[in-house]
Amino acid sequence: MEVAGIHVSWRWVALVLRGLVAIAAGIAAFEVSTGAAKTLMAAYFAADGVLSLVLAVRLHVPFGSRLLVAADGLVGLVVAVLLFAYAPGVPLLILIVSLWAIATGVLEFIAAVFIPRISALSWGIALIGVASCAAGIVMLDWTNLAEIGLLYLFAAYAIVAGLLFIALGIVVARALRTARSRNGIIG
Repeated sequence: MEVAGIHVSWRWVALVLRGLVAIAAGIAAFEVSTGAAKTLMAAYFAADGVLSLVLAVRLHVPFGSRLLVAADGLVGLVVAVLLFAYAPGVPLLILIVSLWAIATGVLEFIAAVFIPRISALSWGIALIGVASCAAGIVMLDWTNLAEIGLLYLFAAYAIVAGLLFIALGIVVARALRTARSRNGIIG
């Protein structure tokens, strides 16, 4: 599909949208009250999970990588449902968010190992996975982290991950454009 002369592919659009959603959630996390934090994080996990599933369906990579990206999305959706349905206290909320970050980070890193076509894509996803694991480990390590601290850590992580997803979307868009021009397709 062409929009204003730009070939639109859900592969790179899903990555850019994940980045924009993450940045928006990160900025909002600096501004919301701690009471609204659980709802904000649950909404972010749901949106990110849906976009991960879209990406898993649209990526043209080996099935194992797509399955891992889909699992990343499912983890986000499960955590979102858990946070919407159950109002955990601060210690349990920190544990849930920490485990989410570590689980998605591990899934993204392993998925990156199996993505052979675009090396920048695999490096980018691996870097996002490492950042996610690091954020989760930091949250787990701070056992006396207050809800506001969790919110600010989440905000910082979301902004960094968002910037990485947008950069990754741009890399994928350029790679797709290069591949299209090599194959003689103009646009």
